[in-house]
Amino acid sequence: MRGINQLVLELLTLLLLLCEAGVLVSGRTHVHLKNIVGSDVIVHCKSKNDDLGLHTISNEQEYEWSFRPNVFQTTLFYCYVSWARAPDFSFSFEAYDFVRDRYSCTGGSNSNNHDCYWLFAPEGVYFSDPKTNTWNFRYPWPKPTPQV
Repeated sequence: MRGINQLVLELLTLLLLLCEAGVLVSGRTHVHLKNIVGSDVIVHCKSKNDDLGLHTISNEQEYEWSFRPNVFQTTLFYCYVSWARAPDFSFSFEAYDFVRDRYSCTGGSNSNNHDCYWLFAPEGVYFSDPKTNTWNFRYPWPKPTPQV
């Protein structure tokens, strides 16, 4: 009996490792951050396991990264955003949350890949809705703190 339990445990472990490595779960998720603020935007995005570092996104440019969501369906990437011309200004948001975004990011009918599109505009942050093909306003930029 011990031999069968050991074999089942080993097979489950192998299955979990293959899923985590993306062998059994096809497709990647791509997150796109586009800047139309009018000046450079600096982003620092990370997850529990991956720190993507600082990236400057010039006006009318885009920063993009891709990953495979984990088998536990808990993948979460968040980004800190600041404007190059106002380094004291900062804002953070969840750029990808598996529970929220697994169905709200685009994916072609013949594709296992998904794309999540964010837009940094002068008034705030928008998310692309693939169902209506429109930009939905998600977050206003925080108001600057008055200096005394």
